Amino acid sequence: LLSEKPKTLKERDVITEVDKVKNCTCDKSDFYILQGRSLQFVDELTCSNCLGQISYSKVPLEIPIEDWQTKYERVYSNWLESGLFEKEAYKELVNYKKGKLNLEGEKIRKQLSDYFKIPVYISYFVDELDNNHPCLVCGQEGSDSGLKRPDKICITCNTIFGYGDR
Repeated sequence: LLSEKPKTLKERDVITEVDKVKNCTCDKSDFYILQGRSLQFVDELTCSNCLGQISYSKVPLEIPIEDWQTKYERVYSNWLESGLFEKEAYKELVNYKKGKLNLEGEKIRKQLSDYFKIPVYISYFVDELDNNHPCLVCGQEGSDSGLKRPDKICITCNTIFGYGDR
């Protein structure tokens, strides 16, 4: 008995920001930075131009970034709390080439790069941040990222690093 057939929209979960998260509005980034969620309310996908967070609403549902972030946060919390699983969590966080968590992060990094059509660099876990280490994956020195921190990128491995004070 309807005069028109109703349109069906695919539903999405919506997160309303109640904290002071700065979302990216510039739409002109040279690259994005992907990092595992180590603490709640830390930007996980960041614009290199304005350093604002890329809203998950801009990421297609087919890219399971939030699922990966949740797993990363759990492993990080196990390491941070220095409990029963501290050593296993640490091994998983620093296994850059073969760890399940980092391999999944690399897969998501590539999907994001393909989708946004700009480079996405992944920031891997480092126990003590400094500028004295090369790329965690291949050992190269990297090149200037254009940022104060992190100040190096490895184009070969698509990593971003260099968080120490200079």
